[in-house]
Amino acid sequence: MKNSIKLIAITAIVVVIGFAMTGCGNPSGGGGGWGGSIGDTIILEDKDVTYHSSIPGGDLTAAKAKVDFDYICIDYDDDIFVKLSDYIPGATVKINNSKLSLELGVPKNEVLESPDFGAGVTVSDPSAKISNIPNGELFTADHTFHLSLIKTDTDTLLEGAMLIYATKNVNIKGTESYPGWTNVWNVSLKSGWNYILISDNDITEKSTITATTNLPSSYKWTVYKWWED
Repeated sequence: MKNSIKLIAITAIVVVIGFAMTGCGNPSGGGGGWGGSIGDTIILEDKDVTYHSSIPGGDLTAAKAKVDFDYICIDYDDDIFVKLSDYIPGATVKINNSKLSLELGVPKNEVLESPDFGAGVTVSDPSAKISNIPNGELFTADHTFHLSLIKTDTDTLLEGAMLIYATKNVNIKGTESYPGWTNVWNVSLKSGWNYILISDNDITEKSTITATTNLPSSYKWTVYKWWED
């Protein structure tokens, strides 16, 4: 699918949906300036949502009528979807009148895993555990539409973000290479929720990955139609 982030060496982390950590942190919402960290709970309210131009005109009304985007795909090969709250109890993701409200708390222990990267990438604290939303995509119950954080979406460049949770502060640094693709990691995660920023360049065949707790305003919550292969 066109707008799926290639990166996701993290996807092996099963579904952890970038959402929360252990304990009772400080909820965060509104315009998105959290300073040092987001905390164990992330709350977003009245965030603007856009509908991607690739949605056929006849489907746009149906897309705008969708309210709940609370499913994730844990197996893209076999199209296996599960409810987000199965992994993050009480998680909600809703769109009303093109405005997003999202609340994510602490993921279940079973979806927190130790980072596992290729040769060339170092993890500062191997005891840290992380979890993210696979491909950063949140789906409707019928899987016809999905919601992603996107900055740039062209034929050669895809820049997106995904929420990721870390049980403690951890740095992920280095370069891992695979046939036809390279990932460059320069990530410092805070304990709790973070945003991973990913830039996929088809010309250079490289992904550049960084992290922040304060999402730049250039990243937009965007609804796409799900095109199954």
